[in-house]
Amino acid sequence: MSRLELSKNVKKINALILFLVIALLGGCSLIKKGTFKAGVGTSYSQIGPQITLFRVKDAYGTERVVRAMSSVNTGPIKLSRLLNRGRFVIEWDLRNADEYLVELSVGRGNEIANSSAFYGVACTRDEKCESRAVKHCFLSPGLLMYCGKRGRSTNSFFATNISNQVGELPAYLTLFVKACNLGRTACDTKSINVVAE
Repeated sequence: MSRLELSKNVKKINALILFLVIALLGGCSLIKKGTFKAGVGTSYSQIGPQITLFRVKDAYGTERVVRAMSSVNTGPIKLSRLLNRGRFVIEWDLRNADEYLVELSVGRGNEIANSSAFYGVACTRDEKCESRAVKHCFLSPGLLMYCGKRGRSTNSFFATNISNQVGELPAYLTLFVKACNLGRTACDTKSINVVAE
């Protein structure tokens, strides 16, 4: 082999080694950021919970369901302030749920960042939660939205005045469920369209 051919081969080998080092470092970065799928020995808290089911049922008995892989959100369901004390039911199911946070919110449009939270819970080693939950929620005549019983003190109850989201009635809104790992570095969100009346 001539000196010129040897020099070309060394450059190719160096380029290959550099590529492999960059690829390995990039893979470690993906694992740290929590975008890598869980494998053997991977903690779920690194990748965050996945919402496999989000269901809302209104006082009329109509329900909408969004599943893990679907983004289809057919026509809105009605949240009546007057029928059945404004009651509606929200259900969710999570996968990869070790320690996590769940938040329910409502807003105009499809951006969760502009929504108002009306329920939240932290599920930790000390505060165990089931991965599947059913919550009885309410929209009061005064436009307070909450889940659970008013006046009962729990770590997850709070009522939110959603008049800033509503404007005039009927109002077309979006209900969101958001589940995150405790560090809020990996989250999953699902939404269902509703009409507040």
